[in-house]
Amino acid sequence: MVRRMDTAQLPPESVAQCATSMSSRHKSIATIFVWLDGLFAVAAVAMLLDRTRPDWGQLAGGMAFWVGLFTILTVWQLSKARKRTKLAKLAASDLSMRWYLNGKMIVGASQTGAPLPDVSFKITSGLVTVLTAVPRAHVVAG
Repeated sequence: MVRRMDTAQLPPESVAQCATSMSSRHKSIATIFVWLDGLFAVAAVAMLLDRTRPDWGQLAGGMAFWVGLFTILTVWQLSKARKRTKLAKLAASDLSMRWYLNGKMIVGASQTGAPLPDVSFKITSGLVTVLTAVPRAHVVAG
């Protein structure tokens, strides 16, 4: 079954809100990685201080691997958060840009409609649902 993806133009305010939401999400993920990084760092220091085990070097090396991995993942998530924050400011300030929702991607485009990959980003399915939801009807007394 082929899934058809529609492209819809988005207002800059919606793009700024989505970018801010994704930035917060990446910061939360980075916080989890920092916590895990600290946990493994404390364990590695404890193993270095307790040299009674014959394999303390290998255990400390393994912990150092995890500390390095979680540090890299933290930096990666924080760089994604910083990029989303910049995109939120760009969407709010540069009203000449066009923004489109294509599947789970918000694609930035120039005034001529040419896509700009540097200002495009992926969003969650929950944000896609919010952006594509039919507005609630209001009763107007008249």
